[in-house]
Amino acid sequence: MSSLAKSTVNCTNSIIISDVKIHMDSEGRYSLNDLHVASGKEEKHQPAFFMRRNETIELINEIFNSADMQNKNPVLSKKGRYGGTYVCKELVYSYAMWISAAFALKVIRAYDAMVTATQERKAIGGKTSVAERTPLRDAVNMLVGKKGLRYDDAYNMVHQRFGIDSIDELSIEQIPL
Repeated sequence: MSSLAKSTVNCTNSIIISDVKIHMDSEGRYSLNDLHVASGKEEKHQPAFFMRRNETIELINEIFNSADMQNKNPVLSKKGRYGGTYVCKELVYSYAMWISAAFALKVIRAYDAMVTATQERKAIGGKTSVAERTPLRDAVNMLVGKKGLRYDDAYNMVHQRFGIDSIDELSIEQIPL
């Protein structure tokens, strides 16, 4: 199987398409820049070209005016090192279809796999696995290393922040990405 054909979901609700992690912002929007890389990074498929299309502008207006999206912005452009264009899932689908039917299918299947994995996790109690807590452990290790905290103090901060007695009690939604 070629790397372009791969699309998977990792344990922290991120989508991986063609070996490229598609980053999400805090509002659940996805990086078009990451999708561009996953699609093969062709010049003609740059996110800026997609965002200027009349069809895209019309879709953004429809999404913005829909009842379930009021008070939410379907598009966010960030500058800087972790910048890029972040869009809601409907625009992700539209972008993927603009590129090709094959890429659209990969995106749809990857998103469906993520949703299915989340539903299965909730059905079995919603608790996280050791692997899913890796980002949290990394953050604790950073606090210990950079700030000079003791491990028990760092974990006490985590317990207090989430109102838990043990990190085993965290749900996947509580784990920072």
